[in-house]
Amino acid sequence: MKLSTTTIIGILLLLTALPLASATGATLFDTAIYQGSTATFTTAQQTRNVAVTTFDLTQLRCRIAIDDDDLGWMNIGEEQTINGVVVEVKDIDTTEGCRVKIRDDDTTIKPSVSITSITLPSITPDKYGYHYAENFGKVTFEITVQSKTAIKNVPYIFYNNGYPTGEGATDANKGSINLNAGTTTITESMPFTFEDDTLYNTGSFLTVFILDPQATVLAQKAYIGQTVYAKKLVEEYVTTCGDTYCSYPETAATCPQDCASPDEPTAPHPSTTGVIYDSPTPAYKKENFETSVYTPPPPTSPEQREQEQYERSRDDEVTCDTGCYVANANRCFTYGTRLVYNDVASYCALTGELQLQKRDNEPAQNNYECQSNSARYNVCEPVAEQTNIIKKMFSWFSNIFDG
Repeated sequence: MKLSTTTIIGILLLLTALPLASATGATLFDTAIYQGSTATFTTAQQTRNVAVTTFDLTQLRCRIAIDDDDLGWMNIGEEQTINGVVVEVKDIDTTEGCRVKIRDDDTTIKPSVSITSITLPSITPDKYGYHYAENFGKVTFEITVQSKTAIKNVPYIFYNNGYPTGEGATDANKGSINLNAGTTTITESMPFTFEDDTLYNTGSFLTVFILDPQATVLAQKAYIGQTVYAKKLVEEYVTTCGDTYCSYPETAATCPQDCASPDEPTAPHPSTTGVIYDSPTPAYKKENFETSVYTPPPPTSPEQREQEQYERSRDDEVTCDTGCYVANANRCFTYGTRLVYNDVASYCALTGELQLQKRDNEPAQNNYECQSNSARYNVCEPVAEQTNIIKKMFSWFSNIFDG
C-alpha cells in the first residue's frame, strides 16, 4: 500500500505534536494503574508520581500514594486534596487495576497582579529627567497596580533605597491595600535627606515599592522602583573684596588686594562649614553673610554618566509577571519568545531577562535557547544534524509505505 504525500505529512504532524499545558482546574491524569505500579503526571510546577500500592475488590477500594504521601484507602468516587491537586478513584478493574483521576485544585491557585507605573506628582523632573527633592523634603509617590480580580488585604512595603530588595534602606513604610478589579492607585510619601544615603553617599535614592513581599496572598511579589536625588545643603558666604581672603569669584584682576598673584589659589572663607564647588552662577545674598544654598556636585566622568543612565533605565523598567519587558518595543514578551534585540538574536529566559541565543553544541534545556531552535540531549543541535534526522524519517516512512 502506498500513501499520499499529504497523508505522510499528517502522520508526521501527529507524531511531533506537543501536549498543551493544562488550564486552571484541568485534568492532569486519568489512567488505570495496576497495584504495585507507579505513573507520573505533570503540574505547572513539576513532574510528580502517583502509585497504587494495592486494591481491595471485595470493598471496592484502592490504596493511593502521591509522591511520598500515603493517602490510605480510598473508595470509588472518593476524593482527597493534597499539595495543590485533587485525587479521585474512578473505578477498579481486575485486569487493569485502579483508574485514578487527578486535577488541579482551584482553591490553591493565587492571583497575579502587575505594577504598571510609579510617578512623583510633587516633583517636576529637570531637563535630563532627574527628580530632585529638597533636603529634608517629603516626596509623594503614586503607584498604579493592575489586577484582574478584587483582592483584599494585600501587604506592601516601600523602601527609600536599595532597589530591588530594599537592602541598605534607612527608612520604610509598611501597609496593606485592597486591590480593585482593574486599576488601583496607591499613594505614599517619604522624606529624603542627603545624609541618609548610606549606600552611595551621593544623595541618590533607588526607592523600591514591593507588593506582597512574602507572596502570602499573590502568586508572586510585584515591585517597581524610582530614583530620587536629595539636594545637599552647604554653607556659602558672600565674598567681599578687601576681606584679606582670595575667594571665588575673586581673582588677581578683580581684587588685587586679596589675591596677590594670578597663580595664588583661592581659599575658603573661615566661616564656611561645607564643601563649595565652583559654579558659573553662584547664589549670593548680600543681606546675609551666610545662607544655605544647594551646590551641584562636580562633573562626572563618562563612565559614571553611563552607569547613571543604566540605573535610570533599570528604574523605568516595567515588571512583567510571565515574561520579559523590552523597552524599545514597550511591551512584555512571554517566556521562550525568540526575537532580535539591538541587532542581536535573543530569547526571553525564565529569569525574566533577555539572553543571547546559544550557538551549536552549547548547553541548553529548551529549543528557543538555540540559534538553531533545536536542543537535543541538553545541547544546541546544529542545523545540519536536524536536516539529517528529517531525511532519515522520510526515508524510514518511505521504506514502510513503499515496501
